[in-house]
Amino acid sequence: MSNHNEGDRIPYLSHFIVGLDAASLENNTPVQVFAPVYGAARNSDDDKMVKIDRDGNKVRHQSMFFTFHAGEDFRHLNSGLRRIDEVIDYCKFHSGDRIGH
Repeated sequence: MSNHNEGDRIPYLSHFIVGLDAASLENNTPVQVFAPVYGAARNSDDDKMVKIDRDGNKVRHQSMFFTFHAGEDFRHLNSGLRRIDEVIDYCKFHSGDRIGH
């Protein structure tokens, strides 16, 4: 098993991965299951897809786009709205991110 992360093995990987999208059976899977993945992807301090050029400078890459499918399968309107609110809170959504369905 290699100790290299994908960003080291595949040059300019960040030019090809542009977003993160998740969907699930809403009544069976809590948003908190996805939160660690979204949190890691949002955390630029621990960005594994940063490429360093020969001079030691970070090569700029496009920010990831986030989408999460929520609020489309619910038992009651309030539970659908709560699901949307949980995505915003737990998955660190902000302006430009998308709640889809």
